Amino acid sequence: MSSVDLAATILPACGVRPPAATPGVNLLNARSVARRKALFGSIFVPSSVDINRPAANLKYRSIVRGPWKLIAPYAPNRDLKLWERRGRPAWMKDEPELFDLAGDPFEERDLAPRRPDQVRRLLAELDRWWTPA
Repeated sequence: MSSVDLAATILPACGVRPPAATPGVNLLNARSVARRKALFGSIFVPSSVDINRPAANLKYRSIVRGPWKLIAPYAPNRDLKLWERRGRPAWMKDEPELFDLAGDPFEERDLAPRRPDQVRRLLAELDRWWTPA
């Protein structure tokens, strides 16, 4: 589930047909959910570095495809702090991380060093979704 699924689910539940360009899938419709091939996400620093350029606040992008989840840091914003008054958390990485959600649902074992081809494939798909500039 993603936040982009909210309107696509709530509108039909209220008897309203969503516009054709509405992103996301209707979570109450199994066929709609089955058509989803991948789920994309992003994490932004909670400040307005440049409201007209979303990449100015971008910290991470992610993709979930099948059992695989890739978390890719946005290198140009490496030094942006997620929390102004806190140091750098241990979980913040500078390299992509790859997890097998079926075998490791708590994302404890980073498989990126052992699966570079899978990392490259998912990074390419992530870039097709959004290449920050």
